[in-house]
Amino acid sequence: MRETWIDVVFGTWGQGEYDDHVTFGCRFGPVAGSDYPAATAVDAAEVAPDDALFGQKLTRSQALSHPRVKEFWEVVDFVVLSDLVHPHHYEHSA
Repeated sequence: MRETWIDVVFGTWGQGEYDDHVTFGCRFGPVAGSDYPAATAVDAAEVAPDDALFGQKLTRSQALSHPRVKEFWEVVDFVVLSDLVHPHHYEHSA
C-alpha cells in the first residue's frame, strides 16, 4: 500500500515569525470503495515534534471547518497533480 503524507503550514514567514502559523494534514492513498488513491484530511503533523514552526496543528475536524481549508486543498491538488507524488502512486517498476 502506497501512501503520501502531506503537512501544509500557512502563516507569516520570516525569522521568528510563527505566531500566526497553522498546520493542516493530509493522507493521499488508498480509500475504501475506490480503485484510485484519494486525499483525506487527517490530524496535522502527528509525527513531527511540537515546534513553533507548526503553530496550531489542526485536527481533522478543525481543518475541515477552518477558513483556510480551500487554500489547503489547492496546495494538496498542486502537489498531487504536478507529479510531485504521481510516480510514487502510479508508476510501477517493471
